[in-house]
Amino acid sequence: MDVFNNPFGRRATALCCLAFSAINTPVYALECGDVITTPSFLFKQLSCSESPALTVVGPATLSMNGFSVTCDSQEGGVGILLSGSDGFISGGEVSGCRQGVVVDGSGGHSVFGMTVSANGFGDDGEGDGDEAGFLVLSGYNFFIQNQALNNGVDGFNIDGSHNAFLYNKSSDNENDGFDIDGGSYNSFSNNTASGNGDDGFDVDSGFSDESDLGEGEHNTFTLNMANGNGRDGFDVDGNYGRFINNTANNNGMEDDENEEDGFDIDSKGNVLRGNIANNNPGDGIVLKDNDYDEGDNTLESNSTRRNGQMGIRVISDDNTVTMNFSFHNDEFDLYDDRSDCGGNRWWFNFYRNKSEACIR
Repeated sequence: MDVFNNPFGRRATALCCLAFSAINTPVYALECGDVITTPSFLFKQLSCSESPALTVVGPATLSMNGFSVTCDSQEGGVGILLSGSDGFISGGEVSGCRQGVVVDGSGGHSVFGMTVSANGFGDDGEGDGDEAGFLVLSGYNFFIQNQALNNGVDGFNIDGSHNAFLYNKSSDNENDGFDIDGGSYNSFSNNTASGNGDDGFDVDSGFSDESDLGEGEHNTFTLNMANGNGRDGFDVDGNYGRFINNTANNNGMEDDENEEDGFDIDSKGNVLRGNIANNNPGDGIVLKDNDYDEGDNTLESNSTRRNGQMGIRVISDDNTVTMNFSFHNDEFDLYDDRSDCGGNRWWFNFYRNKSEACIR
C-alpha cells in the first residue's frame, strides 16, 4: 500500500514532499530585482538599476552578512523594500538610493544592524518627504542598532505608529536625524542623533490640516542623545509626548541667526522629566505659544546650563515647572513671558536669576 493511500503512487508522493520542503529552503544566490519569500542570505555585493533592488515579503528573512546593496541608476529608486508582515532584515548596508530601506506592508517587521548611507537626493537641504535613509510607513516594527549616516535627507523618516527604536544612530544627515512625520505612539530609547543639518529629533503634527489632527502624538523618548545638530535638539509640534532623561547639548551651532534650542516645545500636554540641555545658542528648554492657546506641559527635574539665552523660557500658558536646575545661562535662568506668570505654576526650582517675582 502506498503512503497515505496515494492513488498516484510513491513517485507522486515523493515529488509532493520535495516541493513542500522547498517552500522553506534557504536561498543563497540573490540577484538584483529578486522578491524574497523564504529565508535568504546575501553573499556578494549588489549594484542594481532595478527598483526595489530587493524586496523582502514577510515573514521571510534576509541576512546580508556584511554585504551591501547599491543603487546605480541616476534616479536611485528603492534599495530594500520590506513588505508583508513579520519580516526580518539584518547585517548589511544600502547606499546610493532615493530611499534606502522602506518598511511597509502590514508591519511587525524587525530591522537589526543595518546601515544606510548616502541615500536621498534632496535639494539644498530641503529633501522630498518621501526620501530617507530609513522610510517607515507601517506600524509595530522594531529597529535595533541601525545606523543612518551621511544621507542627503532625513536619517529616519517615520510615518507609521507603534514602532520601537532602540540603540540606533543617525548622524551627519542633511536634514533631521529622526523625523517623526505624523507617526504616533512610537517609542525611542537610547538612540543618538548628532551632526545632522536640521533637528536631532523632529516630532511633527498635522495641526495645519484638519484631516491630520491627532498625528504625531503620544510618542515617548527615553535616554536619547541629540548633540551638535544644526538646529534644535528636539523640535516638538506633536502633543502628549513624554521626554525622560534625554540629552540635548551644543545644538544650533550651524544656524546661529535663529538661536536654536535644546528642547523646542510648540505643543501641549507634554512631560519633560530629568532631561539635560546645555550649551545651546538659544534656550535650553522653551515652551512656545502654540496653535492650541494652551500649554498644560510639565517640566520636572530638568537641568539647563550655559545656554545662549534662557535656561527655561515659558511663553504658553497653564504649564507646571517644578524642581528644575538652571544656572549660568546668558540671560535668565528662568523666564516667564507674563509678568504675573499667568496660569503657569513655578514651584521649588533652583536657579541663579529669574525674570519675574512669581517664579519660585
